[in-house]
Amino acid sequence: AKLADRMSLAPSAGLMAPHVWIGRVAQICDSLEERRQSWGVSYWVVPASALDAVAPVAARLASR
Repeated sequence: AKLADRMSLAPSAGLMAPHVWIGRVAQICDSLEERRQSWGVSYWVVPASALDAVAPVAARLASR
């Protein structure tokens, strides 16, 4: 809810925003795969400061 407030979105809209990755690793991976199927997006850019946090997601997606 705090993130949605900062983005001026309703919490449900914040969860659906394509640039917001929230949840457990499996949930984020499922969400990214749904976005790839829906929008054809298969490459994501993340800030260098987030690489450690994103590493488990990247590892899981690479193994699929």
